[in-house]
Amino acid sequence: MAIQRRASVALKLLDNEVHHPRPSSWANTARNFADTARGVETMRSLPVHLTIEPSFGIDSGTDLSFDAFKVILDQIPELRSLELTRIGEALLNHDFFRMIEYAKARGIRVCVSDSATLLNADAARRLVVLAVDEIHVSLDGATKSTFERIRVGAKWEQVLESVDKLMASRNAMGRAHPDIFFIMVLLKDNLDEVPLLVELAAAMRVRHVRVHGPIDLGSGLATAPDNPLIAETIHCNAAFADARARAARHGIDICLPKTSPVRERCVRPWAQTYVLCDGTVLPCCLYGQKLRRVEITALTGHGNIFQTPFREIWNNENFRRIRRDLKEGTLRGLCEGCPVPRGMF
Repeated sequence: MAIQRRASVALKLLDNEVHHPRPSSWANTARNFADTARGVETMRSLPVHLTIEPSFGIDSGTDLSFDAFKVILDQIPELRSLELTRIGEALLNHDFFRMIEYAKARGIRVCVSDSATLLNADAARRLVVLAVDEIHVSLDGATKSTFERIRVGAKWEQVLESVDKLMASRNAMGRAHPDIFFIMVLLKDNLDEVPLLVELAAAMRVRHVRVHGPIDLGSGLATAPDNPLIAETIHCNAAFADARARAARHGIDICLPKTSPVRERCVRPWAQTYVLCDGTVLPCCLYGQKLRRVEITALTGHGNIFQTPFREIWNNENFRRIRRDLKEGTLRGLCEGCPVPRGMF
């Protein structure tokens, strides 16, 4: 169904592209949706979504420079959306706000995914001034004890205070954006707190809640006994029903994973890509999360955007093989345990 919708949207975009302020972007989007619907191995289009890792970690010394960021973005000129996210704290990168400004000047939607542990009042104000579209705050618990047990080293009060600063800055300037999302990765330890996360969002005037299935359990993820979607399906269904009812009552947009596998073709290697701060290109962000850093940097088959033009990487043998496998329903390697092709992310 999702692929059929993409094909329908592709035709509409092609009809309307000349009337859009960025016609080339919409033309690429239409081609991309059509490529995705057909499941082609060799893409005529470039990705519509890009995830970039601006920083690896506090002491890594591997922050992405602004010039390097431009090299990446300029190779995908028709991009529609950008996410700045992942392993490191994005706000540690001194060029972080310049990156956002550059992307927004290009007419690109920008999402920031962050732990919100380093978000002070000035950073909150700048995110609002720059008109960031979305901010995804990682909250793997709806109570202090659960959150701090899962997010070792993070401080519950500090994260909530950061969200308050964002809301205050947005309200003070009379802005509707950024939209704030609470993001939870489902675990046995936080399953019972999914309904409480909805209540927390309502109390803090956050209108979006996303709960994702486990993504970091290795190749056996889809059937792992510590995956609550599989091991505690009845429990999950009850918690999710409660959460949905509360979300409806509070007018909150909520998205929850399925509790039983449903084979769906993953479209990520057609629609998006993920670039690490060292330039390594991966098919998607979930692909990167399942590898240790040393393994990621060894994946030279995907290519490095600072060494090889992105258009060559995008259609190299590795990318074509992944697309071919997914279209045929063959899940091998890291895709084998991924929840996305089973509709459980």
